[in-house]
Amino acid sequence: MSQQKAVFIAVAQISESLLPIARGVRYEDPLDAALKAAGLGSVNGGGSMLSAQWQVSSVDIELALRNLDDALQFARVTLLSLGAPAGSLLLFLRDGRPRALAIATGEEFDHEPAHDALARRLAVPQLDDDEERERVTATAKKVLKDFEGLWAGNYEYPPADLAAYSSDWLQWYDQVTEALTSQGFRFAGDIATVRTDLPVAKCLGFSRKFLAADGITRVDAFQMMRAQPKGPIQAVVLKSEFEDGRYLATSNVALKWNTPDFIDDERLPSCSVALAVVERHTARLAAYRAGNSSAALRLNSLTELLASEERERARTRRFRQEQRVPLQVELERLGAPPDFAALVHEEMHRLIGVAV
Repeated sequence: MSQQKAVFIAVAQISESLLPIARGVRYEDPLDAALKAAGLGSVNGGGSMLSAQWQVSSVDIELALRNLDDALQFARVTLLSLGAPAGSLLLFLRDGRPRALAIATGEEFDHEPAHDALARRLAVPQLDDDEERERVTATAKKVLKDFEGLWAGNYEYPPADLAAYSSDWLQWYDQVTEALTSQGFRFAGDIATVRTDLPVAKCLGFSRKFLAADGITRVDAFQMMRAQPKGPIQAVVLKSEFEDGRYLATSNVALKWNTPDFIDDERLPSCSVALAVVERHTARLAAYRAGNSSAALRLNSLTELLASEERERARTRRFRQEQRVPLQVELERLGAPPDFAALVHEEMHRLIGVAV
């Protein structure tokens, strides 16, 4: 079913304290997959409700449904099977009346607070002045350009020149190397990322590559500068590729853009050290292989490692190209407030001539 056919908006209000990544893993991703597979709708995004103490008290998940009958009931049953606790509700308007459907019992009843929950997700504020409209348009153009660079940019991956980096910058790489080699990983190479379709080619930094002793897991370790006074992003990404084209990925990288559906992805807190990421990926890999008949590919050299990365990049570029425009939830991950993200999302569609 195309997303355009899903015209009824409902909000699943889950009485559970979950951070965004956990919310996505536990509810949003499996519910979205189930709705799409059944041809009954999709998940548009989510948000968190905060208590007076600034703690997450519950989460909202916005659904675009084909109807408020079997599609709504399907969403309820799916959420119940995913573990939605008692007190969780599906909120919607039926004939203009705010209604709620208890996920645990299936009881439907009038529920005035549904108005507020739906307003938080549906309301797209109007722009009051030209300056604000220009800010929205400028932001939309910049994000579109950056997003297009994910799939339309040209990149090369030559060996890195470490002489261009300070000893302080390289110290973290040496610490990661020590940690990974203690677990049987072997150093494969230092590889730079260079974007070549700009007026002047730009080096975006380098990553240190490792291979597990059995060749099944590859590691990408890299740093990225952030604006002061924040320290650099220090990322450790482990991936295993399977013969059926799927990837198992574990990292300490904060989710920014949506992950393609061929990657089984788990994100640990960004403060997680390399050994913690290795430990988690090892456990996930054992469980995945036990429940999956597809064999894991074994990589025996830097050349094979880079080929595996390129296969993944090519498919990810196609995924981004088909998407064309970032989702509102992706803009919110970039730091945009929900109202501003809604305006920018709408403006991006206008700029490329595609209906929201």
